[in-house]
Amino acid sequence: MSIVKAAPREASFPAIFSDFFNNDPFFRTPWPSLETNGSAVPAVNIRENDREYKLELAAPGFRKEDFKVEVEDEMLKISAEHSERDEQKNEQFTRREYSMESFERSFSLPSNAGKENIHAQYNQGMLRIQIPKRTDSSYRPKKEIMIS
Repeated sequence: MSIVKAAPREASFPAIFSDFFNNDPFFRTPWPSLETNGSAVPAVNIRENDREYKLELAAPGFRKEDFKVEVEDEMLKISAEHSERDEQKNEQFTRREYSMESFERSFSLPSNAGKENIHAQYNQGMLRIQIPKRTDSSYRPKKEIMIS
């Protein structure tokens, strides 16, 4: 085994800041997230059983009034926006702090989704959406044909 001296890593000015902001927990988003186009969105778990599809989205810090869930053209769109304002006034200073968090996710609905009966519930930082499957005769599930 031999020891090889590594070349020193060049410290560029922007890399120092991006390392600091990306690795410091204070600057991270409060929910488990995915990076899309430079903005963080909550991760989603999707489950399916014989009767329905279930989506679970972890978004702590929001209120149920902050969410908007809508269906349009076979797409389920989930968005939320939350802002806070804190202001303190004193003889010597005024302190104002604003914070805003928002995200948007869209999902293609399967052809057997019962769009008329979608149910959403937000409780303890978790948004749960239930999408029932249609049982009408117009829907035919995908069937694989075996070749003999």
